[in-house]
Amino acid sequence: MSESGDNPSAAAGSRPDTIGAPLLNDAVLDDLVTLFDGDCSVARGFVDGFVTLSSARLARIRSAVARHDGQDGEVALLSLKTTSSMIGADRLTRECDAMAAAVRAGDWERLSEQLNGLHGQIEQTNEQLRQWLGSAHAD
Repeated sequence: MSESGDNPSAAAGSRPDTIGAPLLNDAVLDDLVTLFDGDCSVARGFVDGFVTLSSARLARIRSAVARHDGQDGEVALLSLKTTSSMIGADRLTRECDAMAAAVRAGDWERLSEQLNGLHGQIEQTNEQLRQWLGSAHAD
């Protein structure tokens, strides 16, 4: 699953160092199940929550960029980055880091350009997560 679904053209607007990262790191998803003492239902709930909340997180990032609100932008990106890291969304985690650096630099034009790439990465990641949720080993 880590490499399937990778599409360099979908990473448009991304920094080059994010393209080489796997979309999902299966080992992290396996560790998530282990973290919950092998209870797949808890891990599945966490992953489902990520998928469900990702559009709201993206909307908050878009709003912060539109308002040039650095503080809210960093908080919103940190929220997405932290949960992305917890589910093994390595590429998304790196993109959040790159965008947070742009927020700190006040590079709003670059951030506006990166939003479409971020949206695409979220969509690809969510598709892979839906496949994981539907797989037999996630039961």
